[in-house]
Amino acid sequence: MILLLFFIVIPKLGKAQSENDSHQNKLGIILINDTLFETDKDYTGSLGIYYKFKLYPLSIKYQIDTYTPSTKYRELTEPKKGMHPYAGFGYIGTEYIILNNNFLMSLGLQLGATGNKSYAKELQGIIHKSLNQSTFSGWNSQIQAKLGYIFNPQLKYIVNANYFTLLPAMSTKVGNLISVQTIGVQFLSGINYNKDYLFTDYSNKPNYNIFISYEISNVTKNVFLTGFEGYEYGVVITNTVAELKFGFDFKYKSYGIEFQNHYRSKEYLSQKSNSKFSTLILYYLY
Repeated sequence: MILLLFFIVIPKLGKAQSENDSHQNKLGIILINDTLFETDKDYTGSLGIYYKFKLYPLSIKYQIDTYTPSTKYRELTEPKKGMHPYAGFGYIGTEYIILNNNFLMSLGLQLGATGNKSYAKELQGIIHKSLNQSTFSGWNSQIQAKLGYIFNPQLKYIVNANYFTLLPAMSTKVGNLISVQTIGVQFLSGINYNKDYLFTDYSNKPNYNIFISYEISNVTKNVFLTGFEGYEYGVVITNTVAELKFGFDFKYKSYGIEFQNHYRSKEYLSQKSNSKFSTLILYYLY
């Protein structure tokens, strides 16, 4: 249903862009990890690099996502039945933004490889050895190596007030790896507040902005939990997943930092506790 709504809205938005499109190139590093909470459990983290173009509302990134069972079972050569399997996804992602009046739409696509072709095992090994930490023993049991894709359109409605902005939103993820439909809302505010600060980068004023969001998702497929058909890990997914996110974005001249914490409810029936992890983004504008 959500995907059908996107195809109804797209023709109305057309290719129109607000004059507030980005006026600077943007280069950034994405670091996602659960280090501040319980380390190396379920969604362990990601490492990526992205580039946003000056002349087009388009960004591109390369990222590796890593999933492991709990460190309690680090020495097992294969996770127990019903436990989160080892999994990785190394991919190229693109996002194109359409901004028209109060509507913000983004069209995202991730295309890459799972399993040993994702290089998640190698990435985790490099990080753990650099920190003098032991590595996991069960990567040979990770999900199969396959070509994976995820199409991710998002639609937000911008409600501007004097000192804050609300963005009710809906999105979907469809593909051979995951199927999710999501609704939620985001709250934005800050010092030297630029209402469009998430969409534009050309202001020279130092900005300190805070944001908080809450979303509920209906999940019908997630191979990072279940594995592909033909090789089952005994994991039963939870169809309804909620997530709370909050953090800040600080920008001064050409440099910026974004940080946020994620609190996600249980994604599968045998999961011991909710997922907690953080995102750190460092970027440079020119």
